Amino acid sequence: MHLRHQLIHQQRNSQSAERLCPNTLLFPESKDKFYEELDMAISTIPKNEHLFLLGYFNARVGVDHESWPDCLGHFGVVSMNENGKRLLECVLLPSALHYQHQTKPLHRVSWRHPRSKRWHQLDLIITRREALSSIRFTRTFHSADCDTDHSLILSKVKLQPRQIHHAKPKARPKINASRSKDPNITKLFLTSLDQALSSSNQQSAADKWNCLRDTIYNKALAAYGKKVRKNVDWFEANAAEMEQVIEAKRYVFLKFKENPSPRNLENLRKARSKAQQTA
Repeated sequence: MHLRHQLIHQQRNSQSAERLCPNTLLFPESKDKFYEELDMAISTIPKNEHLFLLGYFNARVGVDHESWPDCLGHFGVVSMNENGKRLLECVLLPSALHYQHQTKPLHRVSWRHPRSKRWHQLDLIITRREALSSIRFTRTFHSADCDTDHSLILSKVKLQPRQIHHAKPKARPKINASRSKDPNITKLFLTSLDQALSSSNQQSAADKWNCLRDTIYNKALAAYGKKVRKNVDWFEANAAEMEQVIEAKRYVFLKFKENPSPRNLENLRKARSKAQQTA
């Protein structure tokens, strides 16, 4: 079973696949075919999408983290079997996760052998190594009634949608409306506007409105020009007023340096307060 989940309002997808592995008693050809199909299914999922592979793999991957550091965690159980080795070889290329969370030993196993009474973990949740940070917790719940001799495996995942940045369309240049105070320029604008509107022959109301809007804008831009925005420094814009206040504060400061009396200190505080208010 293969599911594709799309997060609302975001272009970020996650895909989950459920697989049932062949029994350990089947022929090697059947196992090879299964893992080839599994590898092909994984390769069809884009790298930028989350991948969660769930199911009963009938595989014991063991505890040898040093030999399989790219796809096996630190908290495995029991030993590895043939299906476990095949599974690790299959998921080695896309990178996978298993036993990445330290829990109680009983919370790491999902099935108990009827004769030996030993616990094993045959039901796995696998994902790409890039998605490790999104997995918060994974454990077994033996109390869940699933109508099977296997226990329920639950994994809490936090999916963070990617923020999509949409490019804003380039806005029209603003018209320098300050030049409309010049009567000669305004007269030139009105004359050119009358000539342009008199030659228009649109039929529908929408076409007439679009023509009127674009004609007024183009003629106004040609007559008055484009508005140029200047980022004036706040100190330069108020330099005349600020220089007087700064000079007065500097004079009081020098007086205080020469004679640090309470009166001069009070005058310095007043000068500093006035300078801050002016700024």
